[in-house]
Amino acid sequence: MPLLHPPTLDSFQAAGQGQCLQGQDVLQSFDRLLDQSQGQGPDNPLTWQARFEHVANPAYGNPRCLHLTVRVSVPQVCQRCLCPVDLAVAIDRSFRLVETEELASEQDAASTEDVLASSPAFDLAALIEDEVLMALPMVPRHEVCQVALPASVADADFAADDPARPHPFAGLSRLKA
Repeated sequence: MPLLHPPTLDSFQAAGQGQCLQGQDVLQSFDRLLDQSQGQGPDNPLTWQARFEHVANPAYGNPRCLHLTVRVSVPQVCQRCLCPVDLAVAIDRSFRLVETEELASEQDAASTEDVLASSPAFDLAALIEDEVLMALPMVPRHEVCQVALPASVADADFAADDPARPHPFAGLSRLKA
């Protein structure tokens, strides 16, 4: 049965039982994502699936894992044309679950896999929100902007090579002596 908002659950137990959870929520249910979108697109759908399972891995025995998929469109402002741009985010990641934060830190540094500490109160919604935030580009922009971008300086009377205009660092040469 599909859920709406991702639940808080015992992740180690969920992996032991092979639980598969899925749902569809909206952007406004995730405060940090809504802040990132500057309040735009609050009704944009966010679909998610979390599959907890045991995976055979000789290096780690029979670890418990989480496979997470998320799809959402996050409104942003294009940093080239300053017009709205909807960024499609698609996440498809796997995590190995370990018993403690210390073990997760220790193994994450030495592993090619992503390692998470399991918890009896594992906040799946926070993980989804973190993953979407990390997937957003630092500088959002259109592939091709729909508006013409100015290619000249905004100050029409500015002339960089005007001999009457004093050079801003001309006075420094007197201090050099």
